[in-house]
Amino acid sequence: MWQRDLKSAIKKKQLVTIRLKDGDVIHGIPEQFNDHVKLRRDYEVTWVPTAKIEHVNRLIQFQPKKDPASE
Repeated sequence: MWQRDLKSAIKKKQLVTIRLKDGDVIHGIPEQFNDHVKLRRDYEVTWVPTAKIEHVNRLIQFQPKKDPASE
């Protein structure tokens, strides 16, 4: 199930939180996904084996609507 969220996050360049089976949590922007996930973090790129992933959360940012009165 988390594979669909991960693919969508790659397509939309969204921030994700990945929870691993050992309890670790990793944050970053995913760039590639096959047997490993390439995750771009603040100062590094991390490769996470998909076999170790338990859950993926996406951070979806909403864009505020433009107020026609302010134009």
